[in-house]
Order: sequence, then C-alpha cells, then structure tokens
Amino acid sequence: MNLSGTPPFELGETMIGVDRNDSTKLVNTEHVGKVYLMKSQEPADEGLVKKGSGNQVWAICLRNTHSAALSAGDIAALVANSGGDVDSLFKEAVLNTTAGNDLVVAVDDKLPSAGVAVNSLFWGIIKGRTSITTTASAVNIAAGGRVTTATDGALESAGTVNDIATALEAQTTSSTAVEVNMHVPWY
Repeated sequence: MNLSGTPPFELGETMIGVDRNDSTKLVNTEHVGKVYLMKSQEPADEGLVKKGSGNQVWAICLRNTHSAALSAGDIAALVANSGGDVDSLFKEAVLNTTAGNDLVVAVDDKLPSAGVAVNSLFWGIIKGRTSITTTASAVNIAAGGRVTTATDGALESAGTVNDIATALEAQTTSSTAVEVNMHVPWY
C-alpha cells in the first residue's frame, strides 16, 4: 500500500497494460495492486488545467481482465489471476455479475466514454466520494441508504446483503449515475 507517493497516472486516465508489439506481454506490472490517496479532479479539455473538487479518494491500481472495456461508474469484481496466488487477488478486476458481492471497486468515474480497454490499468475507487451507475432494472435508492452490487455491474439498494457504499443522493431512475461514498469492507 502506498498512500503518499506519486501515482503513475491520474484519475480520469488509464495506463497501457500490454506491450504494443506483443499483446501477450504484460507491462507496468509494478503499479498494479498499489493503493494511493488521490485528489479528486474534474476532467479538463486538452491543454486546460484540471479543477480540483477538494475531495480525496483511496484508489487501487488494477488491470482490466474482463472480456470487454469497463465503463466509468461500473462496479468491478476483484479476481485472482491464473497463477492463483493470494497476492494476485488485488491486481485484476472484471465487470461484477454477482449480487451482494462486496469484494469490488467502483471503476473511476472520471474516465472518458471509451472506458478501460482490456488489459489496461485503471483506478478502482475503494473509499471516498464517486459516482456509480444504477442497475438497469427498477431502483429505489434513498439518500443516506446503503447500496450494494447488482448482477449487471451496477448498483442497487442494499436491503439485507453486503453494502459497499452509502448513497449521497436519492435515485429512482435505472442506468443512471448516483453519487455515493464508497466504503468497501475488505479494505
């Protein structure tokens, strides 16, 4: 864990995860699994200075090993890599498909619309204020209510299952971003 060093890339950015000439060769592996305390910034147009929000988030650098790109605000599940060692658990993530899963992160909500390409590195938000997309089915999230993972990589009311965040606003519209305070139980 590294909460004071300089992160290798900013929120709203991704980092290449495979060699440009050999897609089977992973690169930048030294960054994966490290946690940073980062200043949350609003995205800026090219050439302009990013504007700080005053908020800070704890983020872990992960590799997208899902079969497709992850989108900003998705919920990603942590997975062990093919090596199967325990240390690999906090290095790779795929789109979450398990309701009530609490071994998850929120995909950086500052990412551009292209999201995170397969095998690229990204920030998974584990603590602090971020936006997560609600489930495609009916939702009824109350401000101050506990929220958890749905089966479609999104968010729903917690009910009696493991919560991962507290809603900072009410939301009843499906497939819509909702502001939350992340507090995953595994960190």
